Amino acid sequence: MLMRDKNIWLFNAGNAFAGNPKWLFLYVQEHHPEIQCVWLCFGRKLEQKMRALGYTAYRYKSPEARRIGAKAGVYVVEQNKEKYHDYLAGITVLNLWHGVTCKKLEHAVTEGYMEEGLVAKHIRNESVYRQQLMLVTSPQQERVFCEQCKVAPENVIRAPYPNSFEKAPAATFDHDFRAAKGVGRDVKVALYAPTFRDFDRSAFFARAIPDMDALLDAAERGGWMLVLKVHPQMEKDFQFAALKQRYADDPRVLFWDNGNDFYEVMDQVDMAIVDYSSIFFDLLAHGVKRFVRYVFDYGNKDKLRDFAFDYLDVTCGEVCMTFDELLTQFALDGQTDQAELDRVFAWAWAYSRDHSVEEIVQRALAHTPDPAFALPTLHSFDVFDTVIGRTCGAPEGVFAYVEGKVRAAGSAFPSVLACDYVTARKQAEANCRELVAKTLELRGDRRTEIAFDQIFERLQDLYGLDESQVEDLKRWELEGEKLVSTPIATTIDAIKRLLAAGEDVVLISDMYLPEAFVRELLAQADPVLAGLPLFLSNVTGRQKTKKGLFLDAFHGVDYRYDTWEHVGDSQVADVDRPSELGIHAQLFQQAVPVDPYAKKATRALGSFDGYQVGALLSRMLAGCKTPEERFACGYASLYFVPYVSWCIDDALRRGIACLYFISRDGYLLKLVADAIIAARGLPLKTRYLYGSRKVWRVPSQVGEIDPEFFSSYGNFTGVTDFDSLVAASAVGESAFLALFPELAFLKEQGAMSKQERDLVVERLRDCEPYRQALLAAAERERGIAVDYLKQEIDFDEPFAFVEFWGRGYTQACHTRLLMEADARVQASTYYYARSICPSDAQNVRVNFTSNTKKMLFIERIFANMPYRTVAAYRRVDGRVEPVLEPNECVYPVFQALEDGLPRFAEQYAQLALVDADRTNRALFDFGIDYFYGNKTDEVFLRCIAPLRDSITIQGEPTEFAPPLTAKRALDRLRGRQVDTNSMRMTISRTNPLLAKALGFLDR
Repeated sequence: MLMRDKNIWLFNAGNAFAGNPKWLFLYVQEHHPEIQCVWLCFGRKLEQKMRALGYTAYRYKSPEARRIGAKAGVYVVEQNKEKYHDYLAGITVLNLWHGVTCKKLEHAVTEGYMEEGLVAKHIRNESVYRQQLMLVTSPQQERVFCEQCKVAPENVIRAPYPNSFEKAPAATFDHDFRAAKGVGRDVKVALYAPTFRDFDRSAFFARAIPDMDALLDAAERGGWMLVLKVHPQMEKDFQFAALKQRYADDPRVLFWDNGNDFYEVMDQVDMAIVDYSSIFFDLLAHGVKRFVRYVFDYGNKDKLRDFAFDYLDVTCGEVCMTFDELLTQFALDGQTDQAELDRVFAWAWAYSRDHSVEEIVQRALAHTPDPAFALPTLHSFDVFDTVIGRTCGAPEGVFAYVEGKVRAAGSAFPSVLACDYVTARKQAEANCRELVAKTLELRGDRRTEIAFDQIFERLQDLYGLDESQVEDLKRWELEGEKLVSTPIATTIDAIKRLLAAGEDVVLISDMYLPEAFVRELLAQADPVLAGLPLFLSNVTGRQKTKKGLFLDAFHGVDYRYDTWEHVGDSQVADVDRPSELGIHAQLFQQAVPVDPYAKKATRALGSFDGYQVGALLSRMLAGCKTPEERFACGYASLYFVPYVSWCIDDALRRGIACLYFISRDGYLLKLVADAIIAARGLPLKTRYLYGSRKVWRVPSQVGEIDPEFFSSYGNFTGVTDFDSLVAASAVGESAFLALFPELAFLKEQGAMSKQERDLVVERLRDCEPYRQALLAAAERERGIAVDYLKQEIDFDEPFAFVEFWGRGYTQACHTRLLMEADARVQASTYYYARSICPSDAQNVRVNFTSNTKKMLFIERIFANMPYRTVAAYRRVDGRVEPVLEPNECVYPVFQALEDGLPRFAEQYAQLALVDADRTNRALFDFGIDYFYGNKTDEVFLRCIAPLRDSITIQGEPTEFAPPLTAKRALDRLRGRQVDTNSMRMTISRTNPLLAKALGFLDR
């Protein structure tokens, strides 16, 4: 640490060469020539004045001040400075203060316009204040400074004030102010020196001096000249400025220039008219014998700062409570009782008897700040959306919960509340806030926050509610808040780490909810939070947004910290406002704006649950960096998660022990199911079952061929040539040609028309030898298929299967294989988002929705897998394994779904849904409807349009909506059909120049 030179002293007293620093400066100049004295100035004018007087002076920001300030040993001031320049670090601060006080100081100032500035100073400089030397003048003053300025007893200097007890000659201006006003030396001087009012900084003089002419006439009749010296804070009083301008040339009154140090001429005062200013005690020390205490507003707590002592007891002189009483004092002579003067002198200046100004110098020379001194850090956190959140995002979600309760109550409540309680509740709160804001002056208090009960009193007045209805509304709101309250783990973990390290942590929140309830929410999030100091705006009455709540916290913790660090989610309330006070504020970034897509989902659901889902979507989408991630977390999640959540709930109601998810579609669905089951801790197992139309349809033909095998959705769907025809027949080429030699020409023909295919299928259907050959093939393949089912399925427990969308024919084939695998199987249960066929005796089809919109685009999502289908089964080391047919997929989409779907599902499962069944269905419908209404959304163009699949068993995969080539565009113009599932998406993916040239964009 840099060694400082104790023979270099710096001095400052604001914008003037005045106060205790001035008089100690003169004393040191005279008695300690070994000490270099430098006066620091804020402006050039004072710097020039000091240099004209022959003294060394620099402006704070000058290179000279920085150079000498970096090595100076003592810094003399008369107050707790607002700013300490960095080059002063480690210097001995000698605080001489600016007057004996009878009012509360610093930490004890808890209201008034000075409070904010005082708090901000302490937040920035508390470590400096705790190490500075402080001059006190009596035991009573020492007690106040130790208690209210937090001065350590070892840092107290007991001595008199230099400005009142150091008689060094000083004449920085012309002292003969009588001559300057053109009056004789025989004219007596009456000083009126009022102090500022903490709560009444304007129009003071209109009350103090209602009739200036009457005052001056009374003074003139008594042979007095009035000197009007005001506190610098009062010079902007418009009444004072008007008086000063009007009576500037009146010889009966002098408006004192505060640029001149009145202490140089204080001994010329014959009568001092004072109120609550410390100048009273300085005048007493200077030998003034007559005092008039003009305290017309004494006892008015709305105008005055609280006193640290009994004002009337610690001062003396005639008391005037009215202006008329003051006027009478100019006709009187004499002085204040000497015994009273002596009593008060002893109270204020006890240390002047046995101590001297020299002791101040010696203590400063001997003192060195402790380099190891360190105050702790105070950590504060906002509560809502920082420590705890709402699963519904905004408070409106809770209001929607209450609206649901109001509706359920039926006609007990007014219909307007049942129809739109959310709006009514928001408006009632807004009304209350407006009332508080616009009645601040009328109320005469400083409360800017509303209380919980006020909101419901407003609702009661508006809608004629009885007491029981009001209590219901309040209870439901608190119930809803508790239901949606969720811990924010990152913040809570940070708080726990701070507490474990011995740091001090407090919670600060602008909130109308009752304190006891907020503590319940905190305890629900983590018990450790409930015991932390909590500062709530509705308890103290002041808000963070207006800085008042931070001031309340400052006083509440008995501030003793080097630094204050605050974290919260509001830029204004948690960053901008505390930063203005010197608090190191950090914006909590977890809070996310409402995503427009999420907002649409909330509106579509129109419920309390909708707010929760909307908030979840906003949170998930805020973390998405690519269209693929956004698709997985916000779009595709709505097709799968609500459906699977419903499947799980229904399966548990039915007593099902295990859900089997069938490949390919089941892969993503199982990821979702596993995440939900884990998040909710449900007693349900899941298994992944490899199966397909290719490996189940033919083996399931037992005893006879079912009619569906030859139908438009059967095994021959998608046949386009001889090879695909043979593959669909399932008997092999040689057997096929042996059975149908007349069809050999198809081998050379190439492509088949649909008409030709239908005729061929009809020929096969009616050929009994072929049917027998097919049954024989089915029997050969059935064994391994059944063995696989036996291997994978536990037939001793209730089970069901999860599909997504389809006719139900694959289930019928699968059911027959299950019956072959275990005789106890009489029917199978399948879950579908929607199936075309209803249930029958052997196939129970449990449907989620009746939404008839085609789900082909969702099938593309399922098809976007690293393998296309299960082509066959094979035996490997005593087990049956699937043979997977490889597939080229759009891997970024697949990867995003693998990651995003389970994450969304886990969060969704933890929502406190009040009507999960309705919400699941409504959310699913919203997802489907959004796709059909927004097909050209860039996310869909990136993540749906290029996905490849074949909807038929023998078909070739194609993109969902491929872009047009020039050739395909011309085909379209010639009236030929373009192979796409969405022309809008296809056009959007087509080269814009080509599309425009062909007129598609205009169409």
